[in-house]
Amino acid sequence: MSYIYPFVKVIAEVTGKTIDKFNFKKNKVEPFQEFLLVFIVMVLLSSIYPIFSLKSFPAFSIFLVSLCLLMILISFFQNLFEFHGLQIKDLSYREMFIGIQPVLTMLFAFLLFPSERKISYIIGIILSVIILYFGTYQKHWKFKQDKGTIYILLAILCSAILANIYKYLLNYLLPQFLFMIRVVGVLILLLLVTKISYKFKNNKTKVLGSLAGVFYFIGVIAYLLSIKHLGLNLTIILLFLHPVLTYFLSAEILKEKLNFRRMISNILLLIVVFLIVFVF
Repeated sequence: MSYIYPFVKVIAEVTGKTIDKFNFKKNKVEPFQEFLLVFIVMVLLSSIYPIFSLKSFPAFSIFLVSLCLLMILISFFQNLFEFHGLQIKDLSYREMFIGIQPVLTMLFAFLLFPSERKISYIIGIILSVIILYFGTYQKHWKFKQDKGTIYILLAILCSAILANIYKYLLNYLLPQFLFMIRVVGVLILLLLVTKISYKFKNNKTKVLGSLAGVFYFIGVIAYLLSIKHLGLNLTIILLFLHPVLTYFLSAEILKEKLNFRRMISNILLLIVVFLIVFVF
């Protein structure tokens, strides 16, 4: 069951990002408006389990409180950068940076957690990133030094740091409690420090923004469960199967033309992940 979590995470996250991009591009929704809708939904959904759970809320030390506040602050900026980046840049432009986050996350985990220093996992992540770039490289890629690129890179850095904070806090908190603390804190911060227009173009934009929040909620909960049960680096390795699944499904269901370069890279990714998970 634990091996399913990374797949749920990626599918839900990609769906959420696609909805966000549609709202930005077609419905002209401002990033802060989408930010607000997404987090209101996530707060409502994340509050259900803790409220109705029979388990008492965990005790906090000063250090854990400080770390939770840091998590909230970084999460606020990560989402801010992410929404601005999605508004400015196409989803295809982000492919250039797809390998940066897993490598950064792995490096931080290697430095912080002895349990994440398994050499086979580290080799697997590095090989997977190389293979991923081999398969997705496009000649028309052009790195641009603009605000959109800066937002994407900053969001990636924040995500890598957050993943390692999650790893530590999950030793003390259930994923449901951790997620609730994060989204409630970010929503409060958003309302306190930003000015948001509550006038949306139409109800459709509200429904789409709320729907994105549902998918993000599912994705993050699955991600936290995966980190808790599988560890951070193994979760990263399993996430590399997402482009493989997407590519073969698009070829089978949407009848898209098979690209030889990508087909070879996806087969290699399957082999690497299989060897790391089941052999080494």
